[in-house]
Amino acid sequence: MKIRNYLSLGCTLTTLCMVPNVADAWWNYGDDGCRTNDTCCNDYCSDWNADPCSNWNFQPKGNIDLSGGYRQDELKTKVVSFSSPGVFAGTDKLRIKDISIWEIGGRGRVSLCNFYLRGFGYAGWGSHGKYTETVTDAVGDSFHSKAHVKHTRTQDALIGAGYMYMLSDCCDSSWGIGPVAGWSYAQQRVKMKDGFTDGQPDSTFDGLVYKNRWSGPWVGVDLAYQTCDYTINLGYEYHWTRWHAEWLLNDTDVTPTAFSDLRRAKNAYGNVVYLDGYWKFMSCWELGLGLRFQQWCARHGHLKPKSLTPPGVPLTEVDRVKHANWYSGEVTVNLGYTF
Repeated sequence: MKIRNYLSLGCTLTTLCMVPNVADAWWNYGDDGCRTNDTCCNDYCSDWNADPCSNWNFQPKGNIDLSGGYRQDELKTKVVSFSSPGVFAGTDKLRIKDISIWEIGGRGRVSLCNFYLRGFGYAGWGSHGKYTETVTDAVGDSFHSKAHVKHTRTQDALIGAGYMYMLSDCCDSSWGIGPVAGWSYAQQRVKMKDGFTDGQPDSTFDGLVYKNRWSGPWVGVDLAYQTCDYTINLGYEYHWTRWHAEWLLNDTDVTPTAFSDLRRAKNAYGNVVYLDGYWKFMSCWELGLGLRFQQWCARHGHLKPKSLTPPGVPLTEVDRVKHANWYSGEVTVNLGYTF
């Protein structure tokens, strides 16, 4: 059975061979490390170390995956308020943890010579999580609020372009490493229910929505390894991003509180590590498992009241977002078609 080499980013088609019996597994290797008596590979070993684009046979190769999985997020922000410049007025600490999300989407990769594109898109939903908030005034008095997450909606997309340098390139296995850069977008929308403030029911939380968005360019490095049946991809990404967050109150009759605001920060970044493993169970089909861990941070942001602040009321406080954080871990199962 012939199997496509996922890491063979050259323009000539490369195939690998699954031997039919044990006797055929005794190979002779040439000076270049390739098998010389393999009836499946010997047609390609002679040109293995040549320029992959020398034949001008620009045939793209890649894979398209249907992907689904589970993810857990945590969101945190801290806002510091001043009644006038230099005069401390209080803090507002927010945390939404144990946000459980189910995801479905797709991912893909296309290569031409040593250049490649990769990307993904996901939509997620969930109905579990815990919200806590602590507001402390200038004299140290605190007010504690709690609520449950009614539902969560997420959207995530990424695209990147890179160049793969082949470290080891032969019939049995291939190693590659390369720089990659692109653009990413991520959004979480969390709706609350069953809120309490200092132990008393608080209707302000019924239908209250918190939106969190991160978007911007990124750079990283990809490391890939493949044998006849298995592929492992490992990578790191550093993201420069802009952070946007806001509270949405469905009931405009509610007296505006600290929840009615728009939060932004340009000084934001993200660190992402991923690991994907694939098993090729048929000539054009593969089954994979993916892990992805993310840590995002925004600092020195600002907060603006929204339009439902009563008209004619002057703003007496100056609010600053000291930091905002997003932590995420996910696992996905992927079914892919290779071409």
